[in-house]
Amino acid sequence: MPKHYKLWFNGRCVADAVKGANWFWPRLVGLMGQKRLLAGQGLWLKGCKQVHTCFMRFAIDVVFLDENAEVLQIVPAMAPWKLSPYLGKAKSILELPAGEAEAAGIKQQDVLKLEAA
Repeated sequence: MPKHYKLWFNGRCVADAVKGANWFWPRLVGLMGQKRLLAGQGLWLKGCKQVHTCFMRFAIDVVFLDENAEVLQIVPAMAPWKLSPYLGKAKSILELPAGEAEAAGIKQQDVLKLEAA
């Protein structure tokens, strides 16, 4: 899995600095310790069906994706110290700055494209 990705939706680059995490430690640590997530940044957690925001300092949009990067569910502006729903159908989760999914017009059943940067 490459280390960085670009997120595309409707022919537009929504985020150009999405970090990939596909094994236990990077997924566990996630965004902990960061002061914020800037516009254009994100974290793509492959193999995840649920996330937490423990030890985080800011809210995030949590976007659950299936194997085709179709949006299954969005948890907007999930606050620190929360646990997301468990979504058994999810194959990966995309974490974006709070409000970014809505600002980009991303909603359930949309198909996103993540490509190596």
